[in-house]
Amino acid sequence: MPDITNPQAVTFANEKARVFSEALLCSIRTARAFKDEYDANAMDAIFPATTDKIADGSAVDGRPQVTSNGIRALYTAASDMLTWAAVGSPTREARLRTFTDKGNAKF
Repeated sequence: MPDITNPQAVTFANEKARVFSEALLCSIRTARAFKDEYDANAMDAIFPATTDKIADGSAVDGRPQVTSNGIRALYTAASDMLTWAAVGSPTREARLRTFTDKGNAKF
């Protein structure tokens, strides 16, 4: 089959599909780094299941203040994302990699 050269298709593939796959891979890889560090440092002991707020400077700079339960909920979200990414054969994460070599973790 010949390559698709339609300019609209090429633009969409490069500016939307690749960007979207990079964003998802970045999220997956950041979730993995977050979960790995949380697990390695036994962060449940640091963040008990409470609504206690974390003194993170948000009162000064206007960001929403994070709670201990909020951190634990984010851990659950990271775990859920990694479960989602691992589904399929090939996995969803592997399929996303067919679009890009970018999408590194944020930390």
